[in-house]
Amino acid sequence: MSETESKDDLESVIKIQTFVFFDLETTGFIHGSSVPRITEISLIATSRDSLLSTDLTLPRVLHKLLIPLQPMRLIPLEISKITGLYNDLLEHEKSFDHHASDLLNSFISRLHPPVCFVAHNGNRFDYPIILSELNRIGGTLSKNILCVDSLDAFKNFFNHGHPDESKKPVAPLIVSSDESTTFFDDGCDAELSAALDACEVSSTSLRNECVDVKYVQSRQKLNETTPTHQKSNPMNIKPRKPFKNKDGSLAKKRLPFTYGPPTNFKLETLYRHLIGVDPRNSHSAEDDSLSLLTCVLKIGGSFVSWADRNASPLIRCAIKKQCWAKL
Repeated sequence: MSETESKDDLESVIKIQTFVFFDLETTGFIHGSSVPRITEISLIATSRDSLLSTDLTLPRVLHKLLIPLQPMRLIPLEISKITGLYNDLLEHEKSFDHHASDLLNSFISRLHPPVCFVAHNGNRFDYPIILSELNRIGGTLSKNILCVDSLDAFKNFFNHGHPDESKKPVAPLIVSSDESTTFFDDGCDAELSAALDACEVSSTSLRNECVDVKYVQSRQKLNETTPTHQKSNPMNIKPRKPFKNKDGSLAKKRLPFTYGPPTNFKLETLYRHLIGVDPRNSHSAEDDSLSLLTCVLKIGGSFVSWADRNASPLIRCAIKKQCWAKL
């Protein structure tokens, strides 16, 4: 490939301007062509610049949409125990209809394009389900909406997409000309020079004739004594505040992120691996969206670059014949 062609390819890559972190709660899993109904929809949108920011806290400016839905079918008890959504809690909510579709489209229309949805395992779960619900009522979303699966993004990042910090060159120690004469001067140069001058090394007997015993003992005592300027003053040591979880309980503070791979790529495992604490409330659509956003912020630049290259139209995510389950 020529240099001109390579440059044209780089320029043709779409730069996503808004990322919508998307999550669903449903009545179950996809089984073949059988699709569950949605009980909750969450969309949390933020800008490209927010993901590229060096500030790893949640962006101050967020667009949020949260819609609880009546699924019009029985929610299995084991699913309700996970999501916290029971049929009686949703009894008076509307089902997914044209009004819900209009809400989605109105929300998206206010965002700076190009817009890209981000869902964890979205290609196999969230995207096919939302498209199925839209198809059921004859609703549509803009063909210009893009999507990526954050599960694939994190696998790419941990497998071969992140920099190997162990291979970074170590910066050399630079000492100025003014410091070079004093940097290694501990005030004992004259004495050590005299001691060396007093030693005569015999090349034939390999026997050293050293300075007198008293001098050696005095130097040994000096070497075994901690210099006073290195002793810490207890009054200058400030106690550190204990690290706490969001619920107020004490927790071990995680060491800085070392780019090691997690044990698996479930969202709660990734969150614990990257952030160092458990997510606040797994399997709540809004909290899962926020947890995913928090994880993406840890690899912001890498994620944005990967998404620009791998985003595809959302409408292409159709139900497949295989049986998929949500991670």
